[in-house]
Amino acid sequence: MAKFKVYYTIELNEVATHIFESNDFEVKLCSHNDEETYVKELAEFQPDAIMCRTEPITAKMM
Repeated sequence: MAKFKVYYTIELNEVATHIFESNDFEVKLCSHNDEETYVKELAEFQPDAIMCRTEPITAKMM
């Protein structure tokens, strides 16, 4: 069975990351905080969920 994948635009809280990982989720943190990187990594990683703040997310990133 495939792991549930969570993508963080920025790490909001280490506790949340620990909870995901301890439940066998695959967690990826964005490597660079800009729109181009988000769009590229989202296309490659294909997450089931995105953890983000309401900023600096653009419509293109969503």
